[in-house]
Order: sequence, then C-alpha cells, then structure tokens
Amino acid sequence: MTSKFLSIFSIVAISAFAANAAEPTFKENYDSAVKNYNQKKYDDSLKDVDKALSMAGGDAEKLQALSCKYNNYNIQRKFIEAAGAAGDVLKLEKLTGPQRNLWLINQFQAYYNGRKSDECIAACDQLIDSKEPENREQGYHYKTAAYLQKNDNDKALEAAGKYAEYTAGVKIPMYYRSVIYQMTVLNNKKEYDKAVAVITPEEAEKIPGALRCEYYNLLGGIYKNLKKYPEAAAAFEKAGQGDHAYNGGLGWYSLGDIYSIMNKDNEAIAAFTKVYELNDSNPHHKTFAIVRCAELLNKNGKPEDALVTLEKVNLIVGSNPEWAARGKILAGKILLQQAKKDDAKKQFEAVAGMKGVPASYINQAKAEIEKLK
Repeated sequence: MTSKFLSIFSIVAISAFAANAAEPTFKENYDSAVKNYNQKKYDDSLKDVDKALSMAGGDAEKLQALSCKYNNYNIQRKFIEAAGAAGDVLKLEKLTGPQRNLWLINQFQAYYNGRKSDECIAACDQLIDSKEPENREQGYHYKTAAYLQKNDNDKALEAAGKYAEYTAGVKIPMYYRSVIYQMTVLNNKKEYDKAVAVITPEEAEKIPGALRCEYYNLLGGIYKNLKKYPEAAAAFEKAGQGDHAYNGGLGWYSLGDIYSIMNKDNEAIAAFTKVYELNDSNPHHKTFAIVRCAELLNKNGKPEDALVTLEKVNLIVGSNPEWAARGKILAGKILLQQAKKDDAKKQFEAVAGMKGVPASYINQAKAEIEKLK
C-alpha cells in the first residue's frame, strides 16, 4: 500500500513539475504579443500582453508589456483604452523625468483623439506643471486644442496666448501653431478683423512648411467670411502653392470656390482641375473639385467635357459617396439631354444602389428612374 501511494504521489509531483516547466515565460508571452501585433492579430496580442503582465518581474518588464498594450489599442483607434494603458504606465514608480513626460503626452493625445477633452486638459496640466521643461509645448498645444474641441473659445484663446508666450523665439513651428489657434478661436467668435491682425503679412511669410499652407487656408476662410473675395483668393492661392498635399489640395479647392462666387468660372475650373492633378491630395477634395468643375463646364455649354471630367471620380480610391452620387446624377441629367436614356438610367441606378449616401440623392435617383419607365 505504501509503495503504491508513493508511486502515485511521484507521478502527480512529476506532472505538476512538467506543467510548471511548460508555462511560457514573460519573454515568450511578450515576444508572442509583439509577433501577433506585427501580424495585425490584435486580440491575440492583447491576450498575450495580459499573460506577460501577470508574469512581469519589475517596472522594466511592465513598461514593455504596457507599451505593447498601448500600441494595440491606439492602432485600433480604441483611444480611451489606450489612455488607460498610458495611465497604468504612469503609475510605475521608477518612471520619472523625460520618460514620464513622454507617457503623459501619449495619454493626453489618446484622450484628445477619444474626445475626452476634460481628461486631456487635466493630463496637459500635469505636463505643463512638471519641473522638466522638455516637451511642455505639447501640453499647451493639446490643452488649446481640447478647449477648442469643447467649443470653449475663451479658455482656448487664453491657453493659446500662453502657448505663444512659452514658444516664442524657442520653438518656432510651435509658436506659429499657437498663432493659428488664436486665429481659429477669433474666427469661431466671428471677430474676423482681430483674427486677420494676429500677425502681420510679413511675419506670415516666415511660417515654415505645412503650417504655412494651413495658415493661408485659415486666412482665406476669414477673408471669405468678411466677403473680401480678392484677398481670400490671394490667400487660398498661397495655400495651394505650398508643399503640403492635404492643405495644398484644400487651398486649390477653396480658390475654385471663391472664383465661383466671383462668377469667374474659367478661373474656378482651372483651380478645381489643379486639385485632381495633385497626386497626394485628399480623395474627398478631389471628388468635390471634379463635381464642381463638371457643374461649371456644363453651365458654360460644355456637356461633353463635363462628362469626361466626371469619369475621373471612378478613378479615385475612397471618394466621398455623397459627392460621387451628386456627380452621377449630374451625368445622368446631361445624358438625358443628349437623348441617351439607357446610359442615363445606369447612372441613376448606380446612385440608388450606393451606400453611405443621403436619402435625398437616392430618392432623386429613383424619381429619375421612374420617369424613364
């Protein structure tokens, strides 16, 4: 009996030892999490992260695992969860100085992207109040943006002023970002003359890179609100001439819009055409511009040119469904004028079957199809 009992006990002990020996280590779980993350298997990666965290031996290993967790949530646009992971990192005792500041930035960026404005502002204040000055401008940056997100224009203007004061002569690009924020707030408050006067035209020419395009697009919009169309056109043209694809495309589109308001159709057509010709401009801007261009061509007695232009919408990846539908309805109407009923019907049927299109366009397309029966 004793011999048999010892034999069974030995088997159980050996099995338990084998199970423990087979349990993955922190490194194995973490490496698996990273591998699954790189393969875009985010749910599997997060499971591995939790396993790694349960085995983490100290702050260094916890930081590795939580960093992976943050990246997982962030890339999936689960921003509130990402902010939570960043918050867990900030609880680590040995996380101090510049490294802590970087994680504060990760946290309030996630809160901002998740539209948690109050939480974003609170995290920004922690960074601004920290003893280490490095990256504090990011705190002012996102604090101003968060107040704008809340539509609290007075506090946004106050934060933008402190942002400008902190970055003036030190962080030149960030200084001009603060200028753009101030102009945005004043534009929101409809204090257009004050917005235009935030910086002089001479100072504006010194704005670097993409910020310069953004500034001139904003300035053009303010002049448009003031109904100073020549000044708006000049600003939008400078935005279009910049080297930033998104803001450059927006500049040319807005220039076309201004010329259309001024009844300068040929100039508007030329500006809208430039949007499409920019290889990297935003697909939505391209779609808007093509449809507006086609409308003007048709208005000016060039229906064939309008149809050729509208065909370009089909070449745009991820075009705006609403404006694509608007273009197809226009194409259908032009084809009807040319007595090409079958071709026109195809355009209207395409709209009726589109997803993400306002009901008004679908109903309009269906009404046109009924007329053709």
